[in-house]
Amino acid sequence: MTLTRATSSQPPQLTCPSNTITNTAPGLCSQTVTFSAGVVSGIPQPILTYRLAGLPITSPFVFPVGTNTVTVTATNGVPPDATCSFTFVVRDTEPPTISCSTNITVMAAGACPLSVDFATNAFDNCSLASLEASPASGSAFPVGITSVNVTARDASGNTNTCSFLVTVMFGPSPRLNILPASNQNVVLSWPASNGCYQLQYLSTFINPSALNAWQTYSGPLTTNGGFLHVTNNVATGNQFYRLRY
Repeated sequence: MTLTRATSSQPPQLTCPSNTITNTAPGLCSQTVTFSAGVVSGIPQPILTYRLAGLPITSPFVFPVGTNTVTVTATNGVPPDATCSFTFVVRDTEPPTISCSTNITVMAAGACPLSVDFATNAFDNCSLASLEASPASGSAFPVGITSVNVTARDASGNTNTCSFLVTVMFGPSPRLNILPASNQNVVLSWPASNGCYQLQYLSTFINPSALNAWQTYSGPLTTNGGFLHVTNNVATGNQFYRLRY
């Protein structure tokens, strides 16, 4: 007589690994992680399938930034299948890299503020959200030394900063040209690049050093050939003119 040993079938049971929080790998927007669920029981031996967003994955796996929920299913042909899930949270803690301009030195038109352009660059391992300079490129910089502060921010809120100096030097003062015109009028002109200067005059023959006696010409001003022009009536008295910023 032949004896056979009966083997009972068992549905699968499994345990999932704990949830994990990790950081991105240097220079990358992801992290490679190994994982493994544990089979508690099941006859025949269960087969494990791992899925992320419905797609099958295997260990190790490159997980992107964010919360990644992995679902595990154990099957062995004996219903019901066993399932569990766990998460890998990948955080981006790496700040952007940033590059500022070297220090800049320029010369103004007299004492007028000067528009200065410059370039800044930044790179992030994931996504660069903003790159801001204060003052911004193309701003009018006053005579003197101004510090430009640049901030790069990525999508995760990490920041990096750099700074440089913009030095605007006094340029040659503008020359005021006075030409006679008809009917007691004179035409005064000076370079339009010195547009921050105001035309002032004395209406009577007094000491020109009397600052409170100078009056600002209210206009109108016209521009022609790169020069600002004013036509003014001399009237019967002597008049003195000056440009003041």
